[in-house]
Amino acid sequence: MKLLSIFFNRSKLFYAAFFLLGFVNVLLNIGILSFINNILTSDEAIYHKDYDWMLFFGLIVVSLGANAVFQSYMVKLTNDIKFDLEFNILEKLRFANYRSFEKLGNEKIFTAIDDIRTMVNLPELIVSGVNAIIIVICCFAYLFYMSWVGALMVIGMMAALFVFYMVRNNYIEKDLNKVRTLRDDYYKILDDLIHGFKEVRTNPVRSENLFEKFLLTNRMSAKDLSLGANIKYMVNELTGNYSWYVVFGLILFAMPMYFAVDRSILTSYMVTVLYMMGPISLIITLIPAYTHIKIALSRLGDFHNVVTNKLQLEVPVENSVVELEEFENLRFEDIVFEYNEGGVKSFTLGPINFEINKGKIIFITGGNGSGKSTFMNILAGLFRPVAGNVYFNNKWISGDEVPKLRDYITTIFTTPHLFAKNYNNFEINENVIELKELIELMRLEGKLEFTDNNISPKLSKGQQKRLAMILSLLEHKPIILLDEWAAEQDPVFRAFFYRELLPKLKDEGKTIIAVTHDDHYFDVADELVKFNYGKIEVSKQENPVLV
Repeated sequence: MKLLSIFFNRSKLFYAAFFLLGFVNVLLNIGILSFINNILTSDEAIYHKDYDWMLFFGLIVVSLGANAVFQSYMVKLTNDIKFDLEFNILEKLRFANYRSFEKLGNEKIFTAIDDIRTMVNLPELIVSGVNAIIIVICCFAYLFYMSWVGALMVIGMMAALFVFYMVRNNYIEKDLNKVRTLRDDYYKILDDLIHGFKEVRTNPVRSENLFEKFLLTNRMSAKDLSLGANIKYMVNELTGNYSWYVVFGLILFAMPMYFAVDRSILTSYMVTVLYMMGPISLIITLIPAYTHIKIALSRLGDFHNVVTNKLQLEVPVENSVVELEEFENLRFEDIVFEYNEGGVKSFTLGPINFEINKGKIIFITGGNGSGKSTFMNILAGLFRPVAGNVYFNNKWISGDEVPKLRDYITTIFTTPHLFAKNYNNFEINENVIELKELIELMRLEGKLEFTDNNISPKLSKGQQKRLAMILSLLEHKPIILLDEWAAEQDPVFRAFFYRELLPKLKDEGKTIIAVTHDDHYFDVADELVKFNYGKIEVSKQENPVLV
């Protein structure tokens, strides 16, 4: 019923269409059964003056039309529901707070998308299942009409078979739920293999454990559970098929022996039972598909609850003060950020007082765990402070407006991700003058391939960062955040970056905030900020750091 309610919530016409289809198929199957049994047990000719054949074929045409219309309606409705479910998840991910997104886990997203795609079988499942159930109901009604005693015998047999199926299916469903949980772990391990491929290949112990203890164990467990479920389904199907021979035996031997039944009734019974063999076999084969969809919908419900209750969203604020004028300065007063896991504070940054002025080069340094990366994530708008005030051009902005600062900031992280598609609406080809100049500036001439308005690079890690710099500069944003950008550059280009590129960007009015440990080039900075245990320590430069 939960499955049907999904469609009803989407379209109020669903139940009306559902019952209309059922009514048409009831008429069709009762009519066909009546025609077949009357012709087999009657001495009259098949074609007679009442033109029964026209009614017979008319019922078939009407049923065909009703099923085609309903199935088309179901296909459209299912695709709309799939699209809405998937888009709803992706839209929430788009506006998700970075911290809550990290906790969600990529593997849960991938398996949720897989669950949505299992709904592709829903139209066939519902239409075929409804038709099969209607045929079985009509057949039993016809059996009762001919002989209630015989009908009770057949129903008793079918009821025992149904209980057998349901008991076994409960065990199968538990196994398939375990398979679904194993899939979550599998995606997590696969992510480690793909994104940590170099680390895996260079460490034999790690490689052996990843494949033998985790990947192989996961896949073998899933294989064994899936195999067991498939064998149980096969036994169900065989039991169902051979149970018909028992039904035939009851009709042929038990009914004439214990009840006064003439030959025409026996013939009608045999025809009716043969007629519903196909539909019942179809119902049996649809049970695995139904179970998979039921599990998928249950898991989707759980995932939806997690996304709704635990994924914090940051919806853009309209008419924000940060959109009213160009960037001149950005000031943070008494900013505090806390890592809070299960109510336990593991690290606190702040209180931090810091000002960023247009056209300045600011270097950020500090040891591991000092808080510099956390602070960069706050600047990038990925982490939201738990306390403090932010001022844009000396005007206070609310916490909801802080994400709008991203319109003024471009960020290149320690390991930048180069996207497969051009999501920035840049015009990327060899004839764009600005792009050519940046490629020459970053010394990547002849190293880039241009395809489909995008760049397909095969570059070293340092060259990938240079390409990321090119794409960031094409955004024409006033503030550039760089996290260990020069770490993978060769000595010559590193010197060029500090001595020539950064001063050039400064002269163009850019503000650069860079995390770096290259103390040999600290003299390039206008301000040097050193973090230690979540606090700022002053390291004096041309301009003092605000603390």
